[in-house]
Amino acid sequence: MKRKAMSLIGLLLMVAMVLSLTGCNKKAATPEETTEVTRQTVDSPYELNMKNYESFIKSLPEGGYYAFAAMDKDHDALLVTDAVFRDGDKTFASEATVYGYDKDGNIVEYGDVIGGGTAYPLSVKDNNLYFGNKTSMTKVTIEEYRNAMRIVDRQTEGAALDALYNEFETATPVEFTKVEGSTIPGPTLYEGTWAEKDSERVVIVVEPTVEKGWFDVTITWREALPQKDLYTMRAHYQKDGSLFYDNCRYLVRTFDDNGKFKDEVKYTNGSGILKLKLDDKTLYWTDYKLSPGSNTQAFIKNDSLKIETVTAKSTTRTTTKKAETTKSTKKAETTKSTKKAETTKAAPAEEDGQNPVMNFIGRYGSGRCTIDVDCQGRKDAHFHVTWASSAAEVSEWTMSGTFDEGSRSVRYNNGVKRTTVFNEDGTVAVSTVEYTGGKGTFTFHDGALTWSDSQEHIADGMTFTY
Repeated sequence: MKRKAMSLIGLLLMVAMVLSLTGCNKKAATPEETTEVTRQTVDSPYELNMKNYESFIKSLPEGGYYAFAAMDKDHDALLVTDAVFRDGDKTFASEATVYGYDKDGNIVEYGDVIGGGTAYPLSVKDNNLYFGNKTSMTKVTIEEYRNAMRIVDRQTEGAALDALYNEFETATPVEFTKVEGSTIPGPTLYEGTWAEKDSERVVIVVEPTVEKGWFDVTITWREALPQKDLYTMRAHYQKDGSLFYDNCRYLVRTFDDNGKFKDEVKYTNGSGILKLKLDDKTLYWTDYKLSPGSNTQAFIKNDSLKIETVTAKSTTRTTTKKAETTKSTKKAETTKSTKKAETTKAAPAEEDGQNPVMNFIGRYGSGRCTIDVDCQGRKDAHFHVTWASSAAEVSEWTMSGTFDEGSRSVRYNNGVKRTTVFNEDGTVAVSTVEYTGGKGTFTFHDGALTWSDSQEHIADGMTFTY
């Protein structure tokens, strides 16, 4: 009897073991299925940002820096700059250009944020970006549905400024990453003196202007010769990493025994490119005027050279406007009638290829608004409109188009409007692109200019006088 009881107990134990292994007829998980579950991952914010902006970042030039900033509820913004500072092993910046997604899913430029000093790195908190200096603090956010970067708060004095400073102190500084492996040279890499690769007899001096992306370029002989060639132009940085110009003024300068000189202008509105190749660190200058596409010279960086150059700091974007180089001509520019006479005198005749806009270049104004007109190429005009709504806020428009001689007008479809807010000390607080692709028409009259703006109709009924 005892043996039967023991056998029954053994049988029950075996049944219990089988049931535990089969899970009451439920299929046990295999090793492969367990591995599949553990492979289900979620992208980190950085990985997601890299996916969103990967193609854009690959197009950034060498020498620049980028970072991601949480200042939009749907997508992080991309900050791009070439002005950084180090704090230990981390890289920060106090100013940058802000890019982000618009409501249609396109990457667009939202504007510039400009602080001041290493004590005020760009910082983020609660979808706001903070920037400032010792006299002001601003926080901005991106409103994707409006395609706009909005100022959430800006303070310049008192308890409100202290409170905003305290917010800034609790925000997280934005860390920047250097662009590496790009084949596109950044704009700052062009700055300095370049000497002809073989002989160092010819030099190129590239200097940045106050206008972002524009450079004054002087090309001349290094030695103090009795006669030397001199090229001056204002070049614009292109997306492919080159500097393009179409306003070159070429002259031959002859010196007498007393050191005085006389200039003979050979041509104006010459075009060409400067292209820096990163692999051999060589700057190539290609002149399109005399030998299109084939007249290329190579230069290497040499900032130690001392040369005689023509200062281009007072020039405008179109070199033909600054054709006057002697003291007497510069003095004559102070009156309208003399300035027009000098422009006509310095420019070649119409049959020599003069841009017809040469007859209308200069500054036109009405109230707080001014319009600067320059030549561009052989038949195009460039306009820069400045409108000061107050001492602390200025709106600017830039656009260009082809001059129609019959109607004496210029139609454009590439207008860009930018609004800039200034601090009390005159430094820039925030600069925002309001829109691109604006359309309209400028029409020249006798000593006057009218502007038909299709975007805002802001100048309807206004006449701008010379």
